[in-house]
Amino acid sequence: MRPPAGTQMYPTSYFGAAAPFWLKPPRRISGRGTGQLESTARHPNGGHGMGQSALSRTAEATTVSTLAGSDASGYADGQGAAASFYRPTGVAVDGAGNVFVADCYNHRIRKISAGGAVSTLAGSGASGYADGQGAAASFYRPTGVAVDGAGNVFVADCYNHRIRKISAGGAVSTLAGSGASGHADGQGAAASFWFPRGVAVDGAGNVFVADCYNHRIRKISAGGAVSTLAGSGASGREHIGGQRR
Repeated sequence: MRPPAGTQMYPTSYFGAAAPFWLKPPRRISGRGTGQLESTARHPNGGHGMGQSALSRTAEATTVSTLAGSDASGYADGQGAAASFYRPTGVAVDGAGNVFVADCYNHRIRKISAGGAVSTLAGSGASGYADGQGAAASFYRPTGVAVDGAGNVFVADCYNHRIRKISAGGAVSTLAGSGASGHADGQGAAASFWFPRGVAVDGAGNVFVADCYNHRIRKISAGGAVSTLAGSGASGREHIGGQRR
């Protein structure tokens, strides 16, 4: 079997020589801390699944399996392959082995239990913006997720230009962002982002944001104060000592 002509793909021999299919370039990857990696990948026929790579100490022993997702784009909760996603673009893993997914085109945040059961953590499925409990909340193409030690999930709500927070109990709130694209530091809603794509959280509760169209890395303190950690705001790479770095 060969990938469709003109399609950029990686043969799965990169991950496991016996895997008889190709994966489109994975968009996000996250680690369990147990030698396993979760990545978002798409089957060449358009499938939307979560690839689970069980990594060992040697490349020859590496195997690839599908954690969840069917070969068709769509929306369905269920066990493993009975579930469906639509352009999953971000993953995060908590200490209990639960995987959280930014299900971008479904405008939802999904959860995959350690046993492979897929459920919807938050999001109505309609693109928009609303805080609320679980399905009463709305996102607009969420692209990145991170989870802290208390079970709070942070979401890069890309097209809403906001950073959202989902509590361990499923309540969705807005951590920072005015909703208007732009660049401004400040407290909570006084700050602005422009298509934030990725998030990470540290042990002190600081959230770090890949603010894509602003060409900056932003920091949100545990108290909600947004600052610019790095980046001039101009696209490009700095030349140091005559060489591009």
